[in-house]
Amino acid sequence: MARQISIRTYVLAVLISLGLLMSALFSWQSASYFLSAFDSMVEHIMLDAGKHHQAGQRNAIGIHTTTDWQQVPEPVRQQFGQPPKEFDQLQTRFLDWVYFAPPEQSFQLMKVKSLKGETVYVSKYRIKKAKPEDEKGSVFGWIDPMVQIALVGLFVLIAFIVLLLLIFRSIAKPVDGLYQWVRDLSLESVEQAPPRFPFTELNVIADLNYQNIKQVKETLVREQAFLSHASHELRTPIATIRSNAALLNRLSEPSSEKEQRVRDRIQRASLTMKDMTETLLWLSREDDASELIYQECDLPSLIEQLVAELNYLTEGKEIEVKLALSPYISPMPVTVCKIVLTNLVRNAFQHTQIGEVEISQQGCEVVMINRETKLAQVSETSLGFGIGTKLVQKIAQQFAWPYSASQSDSGYRVSIQFTPRQEQ
Repeated sequence: MARQISIRTYVLAVLISLGLLMSALFSWQSASYFLSAFDSMVEHIMLDAGKHHQAGQRNAIGIHTTTDWQQVPEPVRQQFGQPPKEFDQLQTRFLDWVYFAPPEQSFQLMKVKSLKGETVYVSKYRIKKAKPEDEKGSVFGWIDPMVQIALVGLFVLIAFIVLLLLIFRSIAKPVDGLYQWVRDLSLESVEQAPPRFPFTELNVIADLNYQNIKQVKETLVREQAFLSHASHELRTPIATIRSNAALLNRLSEPSSEKEQRVRDRIQRASLTMKDMTETLLWLSREDDASELIYQECDLPSLIEQLVAELNYLTEGKEIEVKLALSPYISPMPVTVCKIVLTNLVRNAFQHTQIGEVEISQQGCEVVMINRETKLAQVSETSLGFGIGTKLVQKIAQQFAWPYSASQSDSGYRVSIQFTPRQEQ
């Protein structure tokens, strides 16, 4: 995974690096121009001195001219060794030279054809002498031009960084404000108008986030209202179907086995619709788990009851149901526990065609495992494996009940713990 950095750090690092590079480049360019100009000036002076050379030796402003190589100052002859071969070409040599300070020793030599046609050797050298003790360390001493150029470049770089930090601070403060506002934005605080920022782009981002979260809230409210109303309204026709189906069984005996199967399917479908409707209705209420009524619940007896009620889902299938239950009674939200267990048992029965369903309970933990011994297609009467699991997952999350579900080649394993309230 690539390392992540903030945009602020990235942009700041890039701009500072660019400023440092430009400052170093311009300082080097200025120093190069200074040295080039200095060499040109010395070359021009020495060339002029050689062309106007008079008989004998002349030594003016540190420049020595002579027509005899042996008369060239000894330090210059020692450095260059032999006379120059070409005319009007300046030869320079520096000793003990640090780029940001004048060289300790400098030597210049040039061979010039004078106006009289003589070959003149023009030389100039400088050997720095030690400063007297009273002058050493003086802060008011002369500053080398190269040092001045470096100091100017450093000052420009520091000014650039300071200005850049001030600009970033003026931009970062409203950006941080936008970040804090977006982080704290929720469905509860969406009714408050978004804050205003000094930059148009930030206001656009704030408005977009505000409108999006507001639309999400409106959608959730509509879906929740629809779910609540639909589930509530469905309870009456479902109850009517169940009561009339039961009444029909009492009033008349089925005339054939086929008619009995039709009546059984009506009863089973109505029971499934009733359980699912109650689950959806409960979820739509958004009741706090702490406000539910807790009652003494015999968990193994509840499991046996639900297995008996949903046993019709195993008819026509080669399914072996195994129960391994242990005594356990504890205060629980019975309605919610029944909804969870009903969905889990229904899923296990519906999605096993040839195999076994093992339901084990130890304390507050219930484990359901369904195994297919042969690959078989799911019955067309299967009523949604996905929605039951999702409903159970949502309920478990709301009550902080440990829940896990895993799939294998032969079936599913689901585990849930109905942790008592005092242990949460």
